[in-house]
Amino acid sequence: MSAAASVPPSAPGWVALGELLVHSLQHFDRSELDRQPVALYSMAGFARSRPELLDGSSVHGKPVIVRPGDVLLSRASTEPRRAWVVVDEAGRTPLASGEWLVVRSNAHDPGYLRHLLVSNEFHLRFLQAVAGTRQANAASARLRAITLPVPPQPQQHAIARLLDLADALRAKRRRALSALDALQSAWQEPAFAQRCIAAEALEATMIASRARLDALIGVLRDRAYRGELMPL
Repeated sequence: MSAAASVPPSAPGWVALGELLVHSLQHFDRSELDRQPVALYSMAGFARSRPELLDGSSVHGKPVIVRPGDVLLSRASTEPRRAWVVVDEAGRTPLASGEWLVVRSNAHDPGYLRHLLVSNEFHLRFLQAVAGTRQANAASARLRAITLPVPPQPQQHAIARLLDLADALRAKRRRALSALDALQSAWQEPAFAQRCIAAEALEATMIASRARLDALIGVLRDRAYRGELMPL
């Protein structure tokens, strides 16, 4: 197993993605650990925003054993962009399905690293690295050569908190829009016509606000990737 890249917390600079990719990971052996409770990080789990909580006997395929703090990057180059942080799930063994590259770094805050891996600038370099294929190859020299900034860790923590807050605001707007859609479906009678018009106007405003928020998040992530974002 490759060692996690380690850079002094106060040292600025850049590190190649290849130094952070873990290439040799232990596969989960269902025959030995069939009763072990596990947390499976799969694409299905990502779509639900949490890993699948299973018994080892329910695990299929050949997932690898990862550890809290690892950051998983989707091998697929298609949208939506996918990266998430492995967390401690009450002592369950964390597993990653084969759809993920495992990124491990002692020099990065995991939340900060996740935001870098879904930034516009990193995604552009990712697409260029895997051009001609539909999935990332961990052995690709172009992929391993992509560099990531390593600012001081206090700055990383602050950037991650800022972008997490922006993500939370976006999620709230998305839920509010879903609620408005449900209300509009229920308001079919003429008596509710004016309310529908008002709801549609509010929805248009919220969609515009969400677009501005999406744009802001993209700008902040890109500035973080370039090492330009310096929160107070």
